[in-house]
Amino acid sequence: MQSSVVPNFAAVVDGAALNTFQPVDESANKFIAWLPVGPKDTATGSVRLALLLLPPARLPEGTRADVYYSWDEGMQWSFCGSLFNEQPSWIGALRVTRGMPGGAALPLGLGVSVEPRSQPLPPAVDGGTGALAGSEAMGNGGGATGRYSLSESPGMVEVVQALALDLVQYLQSFDDSLGNRVTAYVQRWIDKVERRTAMDPDWWRRRLRRRKSE
Repeated sequence: MQSSVVPNFAAVVDGAALNTFQPVDESANKFIAWLPVGPKDTATGSVRLALLLLPPARLPEGTRADVYYSWDEGMQWSFCGSLFNEQPSWIGALRVTRGMPGGAALPLGLGVSVEPRSQPLPPAVDGGTGALAGSEAMGNGGGATGRYSLSESPGMVEVVQALALDLVQYLQSFDDSLGNRVTAYVQRWIDKVERRTAMDPDWWRRRLRRRKSE
């Protein structure tokens, strides 16, 4: 399952910085990330989250990326869904199953395992014990688009902002001469996304459908 470009995964909790996954070994099939989740993020009993397969990397042909999560510092991992080349992102919520004393940050562990599509999917944890809220949104191997929209996931505009700002920093790391020009352009784009989302929360879904049909 080797690929010329190693898959690059990322996750972001609503309002926080982008976190990239690190390879577990040299096989380029296992990845892990730890995200600190504060008390204000868990107050509602769930954590808004975005998972991404970052371009230009793609999964090896015939594979999928199974995603697991852990609320107990890696002692136990639960399957929550899969990412695919045709479905490289997911936006939704994870139910919180424990808290930390004294209002300390709760470490959310995310693991990715690249597996053959021919291999049966692991069973997802029952929704009452910590599964993804609406885990079908991550797809089941058929490239389903899921049932979440920005209007159903409050605060996801902040996720767009975090990803956009991370992209700006990435571009500026290659060319210092860009200065604040790129930041200004991206900020105008973020403002446009906010206005458009306020008027039409599902515009992005139609855009994806058009792209897939081209």
